[in-house]
Amino acid sequence: MTNARVVALTLAVGVLVAVPAACSSSQSLAAAGQACLNATDCQPGLVCVPDGTGTERACSDDLSGIQKTETLDSGAAIAAEGGKKEGGSTDAGGATQDTFQPPVDSGAGD
Repeated sequence: MTNARVVALTLAVGVLVAVPAACSSSQSLAAAGQACLNATDCQPGLVCVPDGTGTERACSDDLSGIQKTETLDSGAAIAAEGGKKEGGSTDAGGATQDTFQPPVDSGAGD
C-alpha cells in the first residue's frame, strides 16, 4: 500500500469511530426549575415553559401559566362589546351554522 492510501484509510476509520461518539451525548435531562429550550430537554412528566420573567424557560409540571380557557357564551360577550360574531347565520337556538360553499367542479379534464 502506498503512503497516501494508508493515510486515507486511517482518516476513514477515524471518522467512522468519531461520528457515533459525537452524536451520542449522554447529557442528563433537566429537573423541575432548571433551564431548558425544548420539552425534550426536561425529565419525563415535565415540559419547558416560560419561567415568569418573560426571557427564560424552565422545566415544570405546572401548565397554568400557558393554559388558556375560552368561555362558551355563544358570543354574548362579543355582542356586548359591539362586535360581530364570526361565521354564518344562526339557527333558532343561536348556534352558528356553516355557510361555506365548496367550489363547483367544472368537469373539465385534469
